[in-house]
Amino acid sequence: MTDSTLENNAFFKYLKNELYDQLSKWVQPFYLVCVADSDGLPKELLKYSLEYAASQVLSAQDESRVQYNSKLFGTSIAYEITGEDPRVIVWNDEKRNEIMVSKVIIKDEYLISVKEHVVHVLLIDRPLPSMIEDDKSFIPHVNSVSMGSNKEAEEFLKRFHCHSPVIDWIEEKSCEIKTEVISSADVDHIQCCLHGLILQAWNSLVKRHLPELQTDSTFQDLIFRALDFFVVGSCHAELWSQVMHRCQFVDQMAKTRISFLRSTDISPTQFGMPKDFCTPLPAALVEMASINGKQSAIEMLHCVRDSIEFVQAQTKEAKALLYQYTDADTNLNRCILTEEELVTLMIVVVVRAQCYNLVSNIYYMTHYVFSVSDELHPLWKSLRILRKCLENIMKMDISRLPPINHPLRKELSLQDLMQVSAEVESRFESPNNKEGSHSTSDITTLDLQLKHLTHKIHQSTQAHSETQLNEGDSPSRRSDNYVQLYSQNPNHNQSKMQSFVEFLSSIPSTIRASFRRRQSEQRTAIRSIYSTEGS
Repeated sequence: MTDSTLENNAFFKYLKNELYDQLSKWVQPFYLVCVADSDGLPKELLKYSLEYAASQVLSAQDESRVQYNSKLFGTSIAYEITGEDPRVIVWNDEKRNEIMVSKVIIKDEYLISVKEHVVHVLLIDRPLPSMIEDDKSFIPHVNSVSMGSNKEAEEFLKRFHCHSPVIDWIEEKSCEIKTEVISSADVDHIQCCLHGLILQAWNSLVKRHLPELQTDSTFQDLIFRALDFFVVGSCHAELWSQVMHRCQFVDQMAKTRISFLRSTDISPTQFGMPKDFCTPLPAALVEMASINGKQSAIEMLHCVRDSIEFVQAQTKEAKALLYQYTDADTNLNRCILTEEELVTLMIVVVVRAQCYNLVSNIYYMTHYVFSVSDELHPLWKSLRILRKCLENIMKMDISRLPPINHPLRKELSLQDLMQVSAEVESRFESPNNKEGSHSTSDITTLDLQLKHLTHKIHQSTQAHSETQLNEGDSPSRRSDNYVQLYSQNPNHNQSKMQSFVEFLSSIPSTIRASFRRRQSEQRTAIRSIYSTEGS
């Protein structure tokens, strides 16, 4: 039996008219259906959904029917019914590091008949916690979310209470996929398993939000990208181990060549780059050196993109400083590097950063990044630049590289530092470069860097006059097997090089188009739901 209060309730009408079949499954004594009094419903709630309805259903934990869980959130939210007059539903509300006890008041109770089943309905003063509060607070910030690491992705996913049961499910499924990775060497099969899990989780997570977010393409992309970090990251150790095993032979070939190039202290000028491009790139080098410490394929891809952006930014800064000093025509557009120039500078960064698993890195990013499908996307462009970098390293005839005019010395004695300092100061104090006249034509960005360095050295020696700098091993005194190897055969064994080229050409993922199509179908299905409702 019901009364007019319940019959006129907007949410109860929705349950009877739209979810009648589902309502017949939420029967007592296992479930309690909570219906918020019309006065307690949020005014901004215009549309209900199955997910919202499930968030208002309590599932009994045991026969005592005192402890309950949320039908939608599972064990992540535990409820308790207590009190006599009035009875209340109590739960712990966790927000950040605080735990607060929250409650709603049970105003009335009803037993209604649905398909020959009895459904126990509680009329409460306001809704149980749902995704609505989280969504409304997030909507203004949807376009300002940055996500470039596994940690940021996990924080984003866990900021919504309604995600908890799906995240638990992802972790269970990830354990199953880890077993698949260990036992299977079929890359296509593993790709399909991972993409299937991401797509299924994406579909479930998106539908737990308000229609305004469900149909927002930016929010859809954020969810998919976060899952790319989270899902692949949960299987990273097994995937990365398998990839390195698969690429170990060609990785060793690349490592041998990179090691030799590093021993020769290569410079961009050897590849035909102008002198004003020859500037230290410490930020790019440090970032690229950290690539093997990343915990997912897309996190590695962000690392490559960041390294390239550092190269672009540091080169632009150095050239702008040079133009300012020499009073040259400051054409900042020329400070923007072309793709070929970026490839050349990235060769130097890769060599100096000792990226000895470069083939594995490229293989991993090509096959296990799922949220970047557009070939014109900046992240995919970054991978293309890194791949060209590797190809050029392997194709170049090292024996024909021109010598460096000013070889880089990594270890300097105190006398060497004094000599460098004197040479730099003499150039900047030459008669052609008097104060107020910046007309020296042969000053380069590296000269400006050396001037800055010697100034620091001068300050340091004044403050620490007792400090002694020990002379390290000179490169000429090192016994390097790679130097001997390449002096004998600078172009490698041709059959091995051919094997490397064939392996590299086979790296592109052949099923990426299928992934894009499946994701597009899911997006279309979500949009069609609301377009149908609107009509």
